[in-house]
Amino acid sequence: MSSLIDFQPYLESICHHYGDWWNFYTLMDVEGKEVANNRKKKGAAPFDFGLVVQPIKQQSEALEQEKANNQRFPVLEGLRSFLAKANHVLLVGQPGAGKSTTLARLLLEEAELNQKEDKKNHTIPVIVELRYYHTSILDLIRDFFNRHNLLLDTHQVETLLSSNRLFLLIDGLNELPSEAARQDIIKLRNYRNVPMIFTTRDVVLGGNFGIEEQLAIQPLTESQIQNFIHAYLPPAQAEKMWQEAHERIHNLAETPLLLWMLCELFEIGEDIPQNLGDVFRVFIRTYENSSIRKYEVAALKGDVQPLSDRRLWFLALKHLAYMMMQGETPADFRSILSKQETEQEFKGLFNDEPYSSKTARDCLEDLLKYHLVRIKSENRIEFHHLLFQEYYAAEWLLTELPTLSDEQLKYYFLNYLKYTEILAFTLKLLDNKTQAKRIIQLALEVDLMLGTRLVREAKLEYQELLVDFITSLEISELLKTELLGQTHSKFAIPNLRRALENKNPHIRACSANALARLESRPNKITPKVDRVRDRSSLSWAFPTSLENLKLPEAFENFPEMALFSMRMALDEPDCSDRRWRAVWSLAVLGREAAVARLLKLKEWQKLDPSKRLKVATETVQWCRRTIIPELLRALQHPFDGIRWHAAEALGHLGSKEAIPDLIKALKDVTGDVRFSASDAIINIEDPESLTPLWELQRTSENFIAVSVTSWLILTTIQDIQARCKFYNYNIAQAPPPCPLQPTYLKASTNNLSITSVGELTLMSEKSQVNFYQPNPTIGINYAAEGSKQEFTQYNNATKQNFEILLTDFQQFIDDLERRYPDATDEAAIQIINVETRKIQDTQPLMWQNFLNLKRLWNGGKKAAIKVGEHFTEQNPWGKGAIAFLEGMMEDPQ
Repeated sequence: MSSLIDFQPYLESICHHYGDWWNFYTLMDVEGKEVANNRKKKGAAPFDFGLVVQPIKQQSEALEQEKANNQRFPVLEGLRSFLAKANHVLLVGQPGAGKSTTLARLLLEEAELNQKEDKKNHTIPVIVELRYYHTSILDLIRDFFNRHNLLLDTHQVETLLSSNRLFLLIDGLNELPSEAARQDIIKLRNYRNVPMIFTTRDVVLGGNFGIEEQLAIQPLTESQIQNFIHAYLPPAQAEKMWQEAHERIHNLAETPLLLWMLCELFEIGEDIPQNLGDVFRVFIRTYENSSIRKYEVAALKGDVQPLSDRRLWFLALKHLAYMMMQGETPADFRSILSKQETEQEFKGLFNDEPYSSKTARDCLEDLLKYHLVRIKSENRIEFHHLLFQEYYAAEWLLTELPTLSDEQLKYYFLNYLKYTEILAFTLKLLDNKTQAKRIIQLALEVDLMLGTRLVREAKLEYQELLVDFITSLEISELLKTELLGQTHSKFAIPNLRRALENKNPHIRACSANALARLESRPNKITPKVDRVRDRSSLSWAFPTSLENLKLPEAFENFPEMALFSMRMALDEPDCSDRRWRAVWSLAVLGREAAVARLLKLKEWQKLDPSKRLKVATETVQWCRRTIIPELLRALQHPFDGIRWHAAEALGHLGSKEAIPDLIKALKDVTGDVRFSASDAIINIEDPESLTPLWELQRTSENFIAVSVTSWLILTTIQDIQARCKFYNYNIAQAPPPCPLQPTYLKASTNNLSITSVGELTLMSEKSQVNFYQPNPTIGINYAAEGSKQEFTQYNNATKQNFEILLTDFQQFIDDLERRYPDATDEAAIQIINVETRKIQDTQPLMWQNFLNLKRLWNGGKKAAIKVGEHFTEQNPWGKGAIAFLEGMMEDPQ
């Protein structure tokens, strides 16, 4: 079927659209036409930085580390080389390092190759931008084809994948908007023969999805920086910039995007700022002012009619960035927002402005017209770069920081991985030492690695004080030395040098490695464990009946064995060959695969077809429950090969009850057993394991192979955090503190805001109005004092409003049930009362919606029946919800 598809129009479109690939390094669509033309004349030459990549490998031996450091490749050459070894490769780089531009160049090269006559059967390149994920990866691939003159449906896309005809360039693992998107990526990786290159900013924050081949884009060298400046700026200006601020530029220009921003600032007469936070602040303000000047000039010329007050723009951009940080769950965020939702958010933001709907609409149009945000596709709003979204979110947090309690800061911000980069930005911008100290102290309470990460982002004048927080921690000296090294701060050097005199050789080695990193320019890409290990040293001296058993090849012959005899096999002596085959195979196969193979056996055809699947499933489930104790005992076996396979099997089974024993196995005398236990803990994905893992880490100095074990525990912790998207399990499970409400919205909470209504009756003396809004998040149903105007609502809106209000209330109850799953009937009622009192005090709009639902509940039998469909009184929370509605007071105050 794929041979019938004419890819030529698609390839021509790619070559046309991506021919000027260097534009991806800059924000071309925010520049004026004249400036853009000047950039075009400069061509690709300045932007061919000669980026290099290095494999991300963590070696235990210094010699191997030195050898790995010398393995550097030009970025495209490195990707092609590693892709030849493994079909799936992960490209890691800081924001603005050139990941998306690299994919654009690779897309163009592949398209040009495909247009040659001798390359007609070459794989077809496709860019998949994950920040636009909405329904599925297949839809993203289809949409990319459609945008470039090739109309395909998802069935055709799936056929192309199955026939290995596509080359997927998947951009932004760190921008996946939901757990559904994450699961879709996991499924996509099942196409093992389809070449794929993934990008992410940080394997800790974004996860590596089990991709073993990983390459990191290296920071720009001094020669690369100097070459770009002299190619980009006029000679005299380039020389002046380099002479005046070359040391500052070297420290700030870690990525091509940052270097371009510095050149842009210098070209228009701005001084090079002292720190990265100020670089963004000056750059963003320069662009905002440039847009405002264009706005004012156009207005004076009469070219455009001014739409909104330009003084609202900065507030709107901050609020938009904050709203984009609110995803499907508290741990998720978004890179795009629909135009309709953006207008609604702006309407609430400008509630105090006359004609708030028009103000919101006009403000958004101005932000788009003057390129402060953009519409990429399907009326969806986004910032020009994720870094700019994070900058505006940091400015938002900076404004709100003084009003946030310590508990709010920890619960809503510090504990979620999505806010880590924003907090780092905030510290770069923060001029208040007290607030910087507060953030670091709270961050260390949440997670030691998080606190260390944020120390290195603070302004230099604060770092000495912040490093002292780490030295005063009551933790093992080895862990403290590791954390000091991770600060990348010169103020950690005295303590690291003292650690060189420590009696413990592991502490001395850790200190020496940290000092070596500080002497060179540190690469801020977080290293990950190289999970591919040489297991030739494992002891394979199995019990007598297992001496000749080869693993894991033995699993391939397992389909011929009688799975239905598992029960009998598990009752045989411990050294039974069949017993071990049964135990390991059941674990590695997985439940569904074991059931499927069981049903294929001839013996099962004798069973009643209606009972066959049920009996097979119960048999396998019984066997899998039974083998867990067997595997736990095997973790104590004298032969390390059996311990390794036992840990591996427990990871496949995903049993949380195995976590304590697997954590103990992290101290095993054999390194491969430790690695296998680490992989198993990660695969089980139990965030509760974070607490005991940190407890183990704090005492790691007493372990065998202590330096490797300590580091392995840290990477295990980071992998689990990346999957659950928060740092601290206890904080994530704690009752939430007082809900957040931005300070700039607090003054507007009692204003009247009405949308989509027909007629409304307003009465004097603040009487309540018989009015139920279609939007459950907007509206206070009290009339202005002295008003005599009369309106009534259309009757056909009542049913719709009731459904919305009820759904909103149900989400509130469901959230409480998730947080307090073990609550009794009495406790559920008390919790609902406490939480709704908070809402009444802090979120009057939501409280008013609850009042509206109450009135409808009491207004008729149909409403009561509908509520009964949503809440069952067999459940404590259903009882509590109904009791709340029945007893709720209608006090307008």
